[in-house]
Amino acid sequence: MAEKKNRRTQFRETAGDYVGRFRERIRERLENRDPVQIVSYMGFGTGNYLYVKGRVIEHKHVEIEEEDSRWRNLVKMYRRFDTEGIPNTRVKLIYYGQEFELSSNEEGYFMFDGAVEGLKEVAKVWHPIEAHLVEAPVEVELPLETEGAILIPDAQAKIGVISDLDDTVIQTDVTSTMKMLYNTFFKNARTRRALQGVPAFYRALHKGVDDEQVNPLFYVSHSPWNLYDMLEDFMEINEIPYGPTFLRDFSAKQGEAIVDYKTHKYDSAVRIMRTYPSISFILVGDSAEKDVDIYREIARAFPGRVAAIYIRSVQHKRKDERVRKIAEREDNVEIVLVKDSLEAAKHAAQRGFISAKGLEEVEEEIGWEA
Repeated sequence: MAEKKNRRTQFRETAGDYVGRFRERIRERLENRDPVQIVSYMGFGTGNYLYVKGRVIEHKHVEIEEEDSRWRNLVKMYRRFDTEGIPNTRVKLIYYGQEFELSSNEEGYFMFDGAVEGLKEVAKVWHPIEAHLVEAPVEVELPLETEGAILIPDAQAKIGVISDLDDTVIQTDVTSTMKMLYNTFFKNARTRRALQGVPAFYRALHKGVDDEQVNPLFYVSHSPWNLYDMLEDFMEINEIPYGPTFLRDFSAKQGEAIVDYKTHKYDSAVRIMRTYPSISFILVGDSAEKDVDIYREIARAFPGRVAAIYIRSVQHKRKDERVRKIAEREDNVEIVLVKDSLEAAKHAAQRGFISAKGLEEVEEEIGWEA
C-alpha cells in the first residue's frame, strides 16, 4: 500500500513538473499570445462591503452556436481549458467613484474583498462595477476595460438560496464517468439540459411567497472557472435567475494545494451567510456528492439560519439511502430528499418559501417538458 502511495505521489510530482515546464514555455512566447481580455465574475456585497473576483486572460473568442457539432464543442472546450492567465497585471476597479488598484496572481486572478464607502443607491439589486487594465507584462493596446455586476440583496429579502450546479441545476451525470465527460466536453450551453422543473422552481424561490423578485440566489460548483462563460450562457438560455457563482481554480502551481470540493463549498457558503446575517438560506444539492454532509455542518455552524436542505436524488440506491438515514437522525434542520423539482416545490409551498402561483408554474413546466 505504501509503495502504491509512493507511486501515486511520484506520478503527481512528475506530472506537476511537466505541466509547470510546459506552462513556462508558453509564457515565454509572449509575442504569440492571443489578445488580452479582462473577465469580471459576478460579485456581491452590502452597502459598505464588496466581494468581487476577476481574471486577466488571453481572449479565446469561444462563442456558442446551437448547430455546433460534437467536434466543435470539444475544440471549444479545449480552448477554454487552454486559457492562459496573465500574471502580475495591475487592474483598477471603479465602483461608484471609488477606485481600488489590484494585482493579478500567477494565474491571472484578482480579487477585492473589503469595505467600501456607504452607497446611496442600495435600493436597487444590481450595481455596476468597472475593471480597467492599468499595466501588464505583455503588450496590450489600452484602454482595456470591462463592466461587471454586483448583487446587493433587497432589504426585504428574508430567504436566500445557495445551490449546487452539477446534477442539481444542470444535468451532468456525475455517477457515470463516461456520461459526465460526454456532457462536459461534447455539449454546449444550448445543448446541455437543465434538470426538469429547475428553471421554474428557482424562479419561484427568487420571487418568494409574495411573488416579488427579492430573494437572492448563489451558486457553488466544483467546476473550474474556465467554464464560467458556458455556465452564464446556460443560465440565461434556460431563464434561471442570475446569481454570483463560486467555482474553483484547478491551475494551482506545483507545491500549491488545490482546494478540495468539500472545503470550497463550505467556505463559500460561510462567506455568503456571514455577509447576510439577517437572511435565512435554503441549501440545495444532490445525493451524488457530499452535499448533505457539508450542508449539515453549515446548519450547525449557523443555528436557525438554514430554513431547509433539499437533496435531489440521483437515482442511486445506496447514496439515496444514506441521505434518508442522515435526514432521520438530524434534529437541527429539515433535510428533504426529493426525486425532482416538483417534490421540492410542493414542500417549499407548504413551508411558505414560494407562492401557490410559483408552485403552479413548476407543475406547468414539468408537465410541458414531460
